[in-house]
Amino acid sequence: MISQLFSDLRPHHAESLAAFVARSAADETVRAVILGGSLVKGTARPDSDVDLIVCVTDERYDALAAAAALVAIERDGITYDGGYYDIKYVSRAILELSAERASEPTRNAYVNARVVHARDPELAAIVARIGVYPVHEQAQRIATFHAGLLLNRGYFWREAGKRGDRYLRARAAADAVMYGLRMVLAHNRVLFPCHKWLTKAVGDCAEAPNDILKLADRLLMNLGNDDMTAFSDAVLSWRDWQIEGDVLSRYVRDHEQWWQFGGPFVSEM
Repeated sequence: MISQLFSDLRPHHAESLAAFVARSAADETVRAVILGGSLVKGTARPDSDVDLIVCVTDERYDALAAAAALVAIERDGITYDGGYYDIKYVSRAILELSAERASEPTRNAYVNARVVHARDPELAAIVARIGVYPVHEQAQRIATFHAGLLLNRGYFWREAGKRGDRYLRARAAADAVMYGLRMVLAHNRVLFPCHKWLTKAVGDCAEAPNDILKLADRLLMNLGNDDMTAFSDAVLSWRDWQIEGDVLSRYVRDHEQWWQFGGPFVSEM
């Protein structure tokens, strides 16, 4: 039955998933099993792991949280060499909160996610709302990343040069690249997956400044003034961004005062 439901998966992945679902169906504390990761994003290799988000009862979630055990690697039930289940535990409340205001990396984890077992029929609809770009926050996010790019290519870059501080120079270059590329993702309404996959996500965008990844690489390798100008200008002149408000005030709010407002740190939003 599982092999029919997941005919697009490799047989050994489908068999391993079936084993986990069967085990979970007998466990009253498991409310749902959600398949994510490369198996649903179409990037899986034969040796890819099985990424699972397991929704459990509040009581079990609280116990796992208290034991710092909300992430687990398990192999019992895996049918192929080198494979494993990469498990993250959540509660229904966490899923609902994620649908409301999760960070982009969290939302990205739910893109194309499949509820493969559920005791709660409402969970599938909640999960479907998580893995989407928060369009209502697009303009604010672009303004935030714009402020990060300007402060790093300007103030922090100049301070690094004046002090001969190579750490600050490297940090300013890396942050300028991150915020510039985040502006590109935001324009395309593409979720930021994580730092590991940032450049791939930008490379896959429908629209981007010409040679932006090459310009980013050149800046990070050379840490040169001309390279900083070339990269930042490529992003800033690519669009009429139409950003209002004081850049420094926004930067301070998002980078120094963010903890007061309950959201994620700006680089993870």
